[in-house]
Amino acid sequence: MAFEGSAQRALTFVAGLFALAVGLQAQTGSVDLGSEVRAIFRHRCVECHGAELKKPKGKIGYIEDLDRVREKLVGDHEPEDSDLWLSLTDEFEPMPPKKAKNGPLAPAELDLVLSWLRAGAPAPQATAATAEPEPTTGPDGNPAAAEAPSLGDLHPLVIHFPVALILVAALAELLVWFRGAGLVTTVRFCLFIGAGGAALSALSGWFAAEAGYRDATVFRHRWLGIAATGSSLVAWGTLELARRRDSKTLLAVGRLLLLASALLTGLAGHEGGELVHGPA
Repeated sequence: MAFEGSAQRALTFVAGLFALAVGLQAQTGSVDLGSEVRAIFRHRCVECHGAELKKPKGKIGYIEDLDRVREKLVGDHEPEDSDLWLSLTDEFEPMPPKKAKNGPLAPAELDLVLSWLRAGAPAPQATAATAEPEPTTGPDGNPAAAEAPSLGDLHPLVIHFPVALILVAALAELLVWFRGAGLVTTVRFCLFIGAGGAALSALSGWFAAEAGYRDATVFRHRWLGIAATGSSLVAWGTLELARRRDSKTLLAVGRLLLLASALLTGLAGHEGGELVHGPA
């Protein structure tokens, strides 16, 4: 059937994107947790614990020396019981404090530090021969990423566009369904661009997740996003076929898929918001 062919092509397209993501990720190698955590400490913590300070707070002036951090602040404790983790997550006075120059650690940075601790607090992979360059400062005053830009860096830029379009497409289709509003062209345009943008967002999000974000929220955000992408692509194919054939059955299926896409998109967006801003 033509409908089955359209759905199969859409699903094959999504599968191809993620196969490409996995293949490219395999080529780029594993994440250097040590270098990433040192970059976080360099950005957030040297104000009070830098090696150049004559009187660092708590007599901790070695925050960039991860070997000493592991020895003095982690030791043989479980990651969540280490002095380092307890100070970073203190309920009343977390370090760095909110009044610090560069602010406290973001939830995603805390996740990365915890992943580093659970991995045994490894030292950076960079050696003296391949020492990592000093971080540069971007226009906003924050250090630029130590690594070269990757596809994952696009995720924050592209994610909002498909979210808005898929939600608008669902709203417009509801108006067509219940009020007979002449918005079919709007639905087709928004859903076509939104589904394609969702595929790009999911692909870039896969890379962003591989860059050190490892917890249950990321797992939910990733797979909700994948489900929303697949659902929106199939919804687009189904609605296109339904209108060409003037099939009420396919139209009903396509509408339900579009509503499911909007719901999944909203849930994925909620989980993404918790990643960036923390739980509500």
